[in-house]
Amino acid sequence: MSEHFWFTVLGPVRAQRGSREIELGSRQQRAVLAVLLLRENGHASLSELIEAVWGTAPPRTAGQTIRTYIHRLRKSLGPAHDAGTSFIVSAGNGYALRVSPDQLDLSVFRQRVAMAEGAVGTGHHARAIAHLRDALDLWRGEPLAGIPGTYAMSQRNRLEALRLVAVERRINVEYELGRFGEATAELFDLVAKHPLNERFREMLMFSLCKTGRQAEALAVYREVWDLLSEDLGAEPGPRLQVLHERVRRADPELLVSDIFPDPEVGSAVPESPAGTTLGVSPPRAPSPPPADLPTLDGRDDELDLVDTLLAVDAQGVATVAIGVIVVMARAGRTTRVEDWADRIAHRFPDGHIYLDLRGYDSSSPAMTPMEASGSILRSLGVASSLLPSGVEGRTALYRTLLSGRRILLVLDNARDAEQIRPLLTGTPSSLVVVTS
Repeated sequence: MSEHFWFTVLGPVRAQRGSREIELGSRQQRAVLAVLLLRENGHASLSELIEAVWGTAPPRTAGQTIRTYIHRLRKSLGPAHDAGTSFIVSAGNGYALRVSPDQLDLSVFRQRVAMAEGAVGTGHHARAIAHLRDALDLWRGEPLAGIPGTYAMSQRNRLEALRLVAVERRINVEYELGRFGEATAELFDLVAKHPLNERFREMLMFSLCKTGRQAEALAVYREVWDLLSEDLGAEPGPRLQVLHERVRRADPELLVSDIFPDPEVGSAVPESPAGTTLGVSPPRAPSPPPADLPTLDGRDDELDLVDTLLAVDAQGVATVAIGVIVVMARAGRTTRVEDWADRIAHRFPDGHIYLDLRGYDSSSPAMTPMEASGSILRSLGVASSLLPSGVEGRTALYRTLLSGRRILLVLDNARDAEQIRPLLTGTPSSLVVVTS
């Protein structure tokens, strides 16, 4: 029986064979391994590896240096199986690292979160809490510790966002069991580490209120009010303001559902698909485009114009990140735009997402921003039960997950600007195409 391999990204990037630590070489070489691990069996192109290591100003020898790093990593890791095949395989114009789900801490994290959701769905809340604690115990300090560069920073932020969502979910389940006091000390720590995170302030105020510490709950609100007004010239959000008023009145009807209004308890959570990168999946669609629409004949000029959206500056960043196509109904808009999207999808290696917003669908109501943002987040690998409960929270998580990534998002059949505004990526590295 071969020795078990174990890889970590939820802390320092490490590899072990049995109990023995594997030497991974320089920081740049470990950065290459980190990219391959974060792909979770997916393919990383040579250009992506170069950008991850050197950013937008790589040396002329970058390609050959990456190949040298791959050679050294293959030698260090040795065979992946008894058959003697390497962990790292050539794939297209790049590489992929083949690991089973039980060999990578990030994959095990996802599995345990899924197990927790299954336990909640069958009413075993204590078991769900145990699974979530096991999942969070996999974290060993700062993710990707010791890996330099903007790529590592963006991935670090994305991983931290996933961790905090899991923490929030665990506290939610504890509230369902009436364990308000147990979360209080942890929430004080979370508020100290994330002082502008109003969600943690809200949860801390709720815990304090439910354990008879009304004055402390009001003090938490005063603190965030002072912080926001002094640093940002802003006020706390409406949810926090409403909670403050209810705490001030010692509202006896304050319930867990007021803090977690849309927990979606019991939702099935599929395992992360092969190739998922921190919740960002390879090209797949939340809902597939219709297959039987007519073609959009005579629209080549318009679609050629949309191609200009893909113009990039000297640093490889798109100069325009949003395009809008308006076509009269039943003109084959969806089919033609999807054909165009398929043609340029290779320029967006982190995913191609299609979403029908039903803006002008006589058989179904238009999709709300809440529904649409939830659908996109689920397509990015976020468990339904881990979705933030409001549009603002979902938008923030969505933009954090896409920071620095190259995603093509097609928002088909939009009704108005209000429907699509929360769905804009906020990053020029991705392209949003809206049709109406």
